Amino acid sequence: NVGFAVSSISSRSKKTRPKLDNTFQLVIGRTAVKTFLVLGFISLLSIQPLAAADEELSVVRTAFFDREYSRAIKQLDTLIAGGNEERQDYLLYLKCLGHFYEKDFSSAIANCERFLSKYKESDWHWKAIFLKAQCHLRLKQFREAEEIYETEAKRLLSSARKEEVASAYVRFAEALSRKPAKDELDAPPPNYEKAYNLYNKATELEIGRDLQDDVKFQLGRMRQLDGKHGKAIREYRGYLSRFDPDWLGPVDSPRRQKKLYAENPIQPGRHIYSARHNLAASQLAKGQHQRARINLEDLLSLLPETEDELIRDSQFLITRTYGIPNPQTDADLELGVKSAKSFLSSFPGDIRSAPLAYEIAEAYQTRGRSEEASSAYQHFIEGRGFSLPEGEAAAKKDEMGESPSERLRRLRKSATYKIGQIRFAQKNYAGAIETWNRYVKEFPNGPQWTDGQQGIVNAEFQKGVDLLAGEKYNEAIRAWDEFLTNHPLDSRC
Repeated sequence: NVGFAVSSISSRSKKTRPKLDNTFQLVIGRTAVKTFLVLGFISLLSIQPLAAADEELSVVRTAFFDREYSRAIKQLDTLIAGGNEERQDYLLYLKCLGHFYEKDFSSAIANCERFLSKYKESDWHWKAIFLKAQCHLRLKQFREAEEIYETEAKRLLSSARKEEVASAYVRFAEALSRKPAKDELDAPPPNYEKAYNLYNKATELEIGRDLQDDVKFQLGRMRQLDGKHGKAIREYRGYLSRFDPDWLGPVDSPRRQKKLYAENPIQPGRHIYSARHNLAASQLAKGQHQRARINLEDLLSLLPETEDELIRDSQFLITRTYGIPNPQTDADLELGVKSAKSFLSSFPGDIRSAPLAYEIAEAYQTRGRSEEASSAYQHFIEGRGFSLPEGEAAAKKDEMGESPSERLRRLRKSATYKIGQIRFAQKNYAGAIETWNRYVKEFPNGPQWTDGQQGIVNAEFQKGVDLLAGEKYNEAIRAWDEFLTNHPLDSRC
């Protein structure tokens, strides 16, 4: 309807029609086609198709197919008089169409006006409006048609309408980016790229600041979830520049270096804290550890106490900026352990605290600090500095299907075994044997049970090797005699 109407108006000569208003010409020329395409898209999303015609309407349908419009109108008058309220709007709209196809445009206009005054909430309301405009065109009543299209163009291009269109994009983007639950086996995986494109389409419309706030944040989020962290960094910076009054730009920007705050600060957006945190997370994923740490420290200085979750997440993420549990330098080790212990002190019952206590020991071991590592593993086994979370969090399974208590048991087994490894590397064979003996007794189903048994055998043999190297021959002989007695089938015998 719209395409026909626009082309009809455009094809009339200037001599046979009133001159269109310049503003309206501009609207029609530049935006009408695009807007009406969007309208058609939204209509498909929001209007449910009517059910197939029943037996009473079969006569009407047949008459339309046979182009016997008078017969169709007569049957429709009978059905309308029957008073079926559930479909009165549909029947009257069909009657309007019947008059249109019969080329009785005046009657079609009269019935359209009747329809529009009576059924303002009908699914067929907008179709009736454009049908009426077509009738005016057929009657060469161009001014009346122009008024209808101008009114509708203004409505379609209004801020409220653009918000409605943008909201439809947002709803579909949310559906596309939704991660299915484990029991939703038939649900498709999230498509963050398509969701990003829909959010981006919403930004092309002139939408209000609140919706812009949400959409601009989601642009960064979609890039981040899609693993495109470089693009996520750009999106989050763009969001913060527009919505965060305290944002001074990237870490190395002159404005940030000089702390040049705006004289007239903008109204803060709803997602400024999350955007700062996510920006740092993406920077960390890109290996920009120092930038991420500076942004996290700045965020922590701004967060109110009510933002408990973000405070926790930010403090935890700082430990990652030092490479915990695999720091690359001794300086990173010291600062990383310090930040990890600070987190444990502040949030001992956090679900990440037990694994973090274990990672402190791993970090020491990575940097070859054996005594500190052994001590940290022992503290972890004893449960020092952390506790299991309470309430629902205590039973919550992670992506590996492991609860906090199950994870703690697994890590305690690993910590025990690693203490044995450290003792063995220190040539403290008695200590290694003692530790591994404890492992095989306490954890008969442990994943390193076989390695523990073999470690004991290796430690007993290695005692003799080291005694021999130290020229303590008698002691070496006694150690190997004992080894032969205990392990007669070993290949080294």
